[in-house]
Amino acid sequence: MMNIILHYQYSKSETEQLEGTQIFSNHSNFTLEHAHAEIEKYLIGHVFFIPNHLGIAPLDGTTNPSEDADYHEYEGLEFIADHEEGMVEISELIAALKQFKNSHPVEFW
Repeated sequence: MMNIILHYQYSKSETEQLEGTQIFSNHSNFTLEHAHAEIEKYLIGHVFFIPNHLGIAPLDGTTNPSEDADYHEYEGLEFIADHEEGMVEISELIAALKQFKNSHPVEFW
């Protein structure tokens, strides 16, 4: 089983971007194409997400979980062989994205 690494970034300004990654387990054996399609349909504008609603570390310095981080940009996925115990399953990320989208008004999207 190959784990999946999610690449994302936060733009502090027009000239300064911070990049981040998070590894997810892939017990569902999703292809990258399937995982990407599922993730993309629940992103804000098919590109952005608010990381602290998904258990992803914000890159904008937000540390209070009750405070919304700024929008972060989804950059893509790739397979990675590293295995760590206790990783979140990629299907759980997709479920969290879906729940976030379903709990916010249509105007938000």
